[in-house]
Amino acid sequence: MLDFWIRVSVLLKRLLRTCLSHLILCLEYGLYRVWLLIYNEPDDTDVVLFNELPLRHRQISRHISHNCPKPFCELCRVERIVMYMERAKVSIDIAMLTISHSSFYSAIDAARLRGIQVRLITDSQMIFAQGSVVKKLVAAGLPARRSPPDVILHNKFCIIDGEQRVFELDQQQRRWHHRLWYRRGYVLNGSLNWTKLGTVNNFENVVITSNRVIIALYENLFNDMWKHFPVLDLEAFDSIPTTPFDFEHNEWPCKQFDRSLN
Repeated sequence: MLDFWIRVSVLLKRLLRTCLSHLILCLEYGLYRVWLLIYNEPDDTDVVLFNELPLRHRQISRHISHNCPKPFCELCRVERIVMYMERAKVSIDIAMLTISHSSFYSAIDAARLRGIQVRLITDSQMIFAQGSVVKKLVAAGLPARRSPPDVILHNKFCIIDGEQRVFELDQQQRRWHHRLWYRRGYVLNGSLNWTKLGTVNNFENVVITSNRVIIALYENLFNDMWKHFPVLDLEAFDSIPTTPFDFEHNEWPCKQFDRSLN
């Protein structure tokens, strides 16, 4: 009989703790929304352009870490994008056609190792491209999704500390206090694939903003793809049928995305 009441007492304590944590989270989230309405945090915006004048300014001088003299320095611009990834406090969600640039691979892996919740959605054919680091990331335990084989995932965006994702993780981890207060969300979007070819040879752009409305739209898109796209794990690399892609004539069979795919 005594054991029964001890078990009941433990269950009541756990229930009370869960209820209190949810109540505090809800109240704190309400206060956060009120704070946003009152102070209306201004948007932070940035644009990173690659190789606007590549022919005129090649090999002018070498890159140095401080006060780089190169007017169009590839490394400086890559580091500027990586800087935003290093600001992440909770999460990074990436939707990218392909990733092969070592600096972006290092930034993703470093974020994962310091406890940031990183998710990746990529194209099911470009994971086999020469130099792709996707398999290394998946092998390291990074959660990933892939597009269906007959659909091209041509998105190139990255969400840092999105409000929806932070709120979701705080609930999953049963935290007593929201992390929305001390993080700032960003979305990075543009033409750039995270490849050396893109940052060195191509004319590319990346637009960065902290606008909450824009970030929410990208979060909805990412979450929709994450829900419907197949899981990308090591076994998938052996089971995905490869379709040859003709970069010269852009001949890639593509059918309308079927949301029934799992």
